[in-house]
Amino acid sequence: MTTKDGIPNNDYSFNSNKINNIPKRPQLKHLDLMHSAPKEWSSMADHGDDNHDFLMQYFSSYPGLESYKLKLVKTSFQSQDMLLLSKCFVSFVNLRHFDIEFLNCEIDDLKFGICMYSLSQIPQLKYIRFKIIQKTQISIDYIEKSIEKVSNMINLEKFDFYFRKQTILARERTRLEKVFLQFKNVHCSFSPQSLHIYRTDNEIDQFT
Repeated sequence: MTTKDGIPNNDYSFNSNKINNIPKRPQLKHLDLMHSAPKEWSSMADHGDDNHDFLMQYFSSYPGLESYKLKLVKTSFQSQDMLLLSKCFVSFVNLRHFDIEFLNCEIDDLKFGICMYSLSQIPQLKYIRFKIIQKTQISIDYIEKSIEKVSNMINLEKFDFYFRKQTILARERTRLEKVFLQFKNVHCSFSPQSLHIYRTDNEIDQFT
């Protein structure tokens, strides 16, 4: 569903009868969503608790989901939505891949930390891809702790974390490289304004 012109009217989504009547689609294996507001900021939680009820009912209608990808572009993000997603996805026994991108969404340390906590509550995941591109930087301490958390997820085989416009001093790079070497098959690379941290399931296999 794409809205190109005008103001989208989503009032129908929050009608209680429609929420309760969303059909289950167990045959759906892959879900790829994008929420974009290219001209102005928008909020995904204008309807408060009604929006949360809708999200829970919507995602619970795909019990056979194996992979989920979400891209948010210039959109405000509510931490409780991520907590609700993890609460819903933990029961999806076939879910293996989780991919999320925040493009100019002003994600702060707290929201990033909650995202990492939420993902750690989905033990069946095999692969996590996480990308943040924005002017506001995520603190190195939060990134370091998050990599430690996902590295300790028992079933996780691969992860890929990419942070753009993340300025890191040379002495901090050296320290981070030593820290990440403590984890099995974890690699990191730096460019003038980016940080890429990833884990492979062996020393040869790498992915983007």
